[in-house]
Amino acid sequence: MEGAIEVYRWQAEYDSWHAPALLARLLARHGRGAEAVEVVRAMNSAEDRIVDLLCELLAAEGRAGEGLAHLDALEARGTWEPWELFRLRARLLAACGRLDEAVEEARASSGSGGPYAAEEMARLLADAGRPEEAIAFLDSDRPEHRRTLGLLLIERGRAEEAVPLPRAPRSTTPPPEPEPGPGPAGHGDCPHF
Repeated sequence: MEGAIEVYRWQAEYDSWHAPALLARLLARHGRGAEAVEVVRAMNSAEDRIVDLLCELLAAEGRAGEGLAHLDALEARGTWEPWELFRLRARLLAACGRLDEAVEEARASSGSGGPYAAEEMARLLADAGRPEEAIAFLDSDRPEHRRTLGLLLIERGRAEEAVPLPRAPRSTTPPPEPEPGPGPAGHGDCPHF
């Protein structure tokens, strides 16, 4: 493994994000999470995939609170969409054992978390062993919720409820758009995929 790390470190000198991200993931897989966090922090990037990786590594290291502080700093700069911050914040709150706080924030936001906030919360609830709450969080009338809702229903042994979801007519009401803003890493109001 040390040879691979050496190659990635060498490559990172010539690569803005890809090699450092691969190096960080390799370090984390081999129990060197603190070192992985430092590799990502050294990139000093507000790019969405880098921030996402940093939050993931911090949560895995039991340092989700640091990830929340990092998101607060990004929010203060005003360079990120509120719905994107919500997505990462919800994951970090769950990692801190504060899932109920994330759920309350999602309910209070009523749409400002973006069109996928309910799906994100449903996934977090299901992963936390609360599948019935996850199912209740999703609206079967919203086409963007149907896929996640269908999978959750099937996992709970309720396939008969999932079968009609793909056949349901599409709503004529479009999903709410994320709040406009500069977007992650200054990419206008383009959605993050």
